[in-house]
Amino acid sequence: MNNSRVLLCLLLIAGMGPALAQPKSPPLPPVESVIVTGTKSPEALQDFVGAVAAPTRLAGKLARWEVPVCPIVMGLNLKAVQFITRRMRVVAAGAGAPVNNDPKCRPNIQVVFTTAPQDLVSNIRQKQGDLLGYFDTLKQLDQMVTVTRPIQAWYMTATEDVRGNVQIDTARTMGMEFSLGPNVPPVWQPQARAYATMSSHLGDGLRANLHHITIIADPTKLLDYEMGPVADYISMLALSQMVTPDRCQSLPTITNLLADACPRIPGGLSDIDLGYLRGLYHMNAERSKSVQIREVTYQMRQELIEAATR
Repeated sequence: MNNSRVLLCLLLIAGMGPALAQPKSPPLPPVESVIVTGTKSPEALQDFVGAVAAPTRLAGKLARWEVPVCPIVMGLNLKAVQFITRRMRVVAAGAGAPVNNDPKCRPNIQVVFTTAPQDLVSNIRQKQGDLLGYFDTLKQLDQMVTVTRPIQAWYMTATEDVRGNVQIDTARTMGMEFSLGPNVPPVWQPQARAYATMSSHLGDGLRANLHHITIIADPTKLLDYEMGPVADYISMLALSQMVTPDRCQSLPTITNLLADACPRIPGGLSDIDLGYLRGLYHMNAERSKSVQIREVTYQMRQELIEAATR
């Protein structure tokens, strides 16, 4: 059973949520319409990237979509579903991410609104736990499946080597046998995996890919929020593996939307947010994490300079 059918079945078990309250919002702006806040220092931008970007567990790099994104939204009325789906596609295209425009494409970003989010996540764990991401121990899995936010994302990632071979990031592997010498019995390593890499001080050539993202939202906890900012918040989660901050970021960013008592919450994606996404999709995916962060920071600064001169 494919991922979309699994989530649809589990959604029916957990219960469909009511439509999210929709105060009157302005028309959906084009992705180029940003909130210009002025050029920030490289240090502040780099701190932002380091705070929100979560590296993958195996490659240890920033993940992005290498295959075209195909979002699907469930649990809301048709108008809201179309609004959020369209917004994700527009933001993805503006950031430089590949987008699948086939209306029958197989979803790899699944956004589910339900009034029983914990029940849904628990059912996903039982039916298809790999959708919730990489874990080494059951204790880690227990922590991962706990719903703590009104909108929460789970990331299934993959690692691509220099030959283009892609392996899903999971603790379950086929294992490998290693020979230690002609007269020594081979050693079996059940958790080992092989990648073709290159030798460089800038990186090993491995790429961290997003493979599937599950985003679950509780509409009963979002009644005070307009649809536009919610759609933009979801778009950020859907296009990058993010650490959802518990505290407010010092820069104006949509990631502050659900943090407690943030004084600087933009009404949509800010120039900071769009600069980050564009940087992510223009960086060299084969470089080390530290180099990637510097490249994303540089791209953000260039975006801010251009925005300030428009």
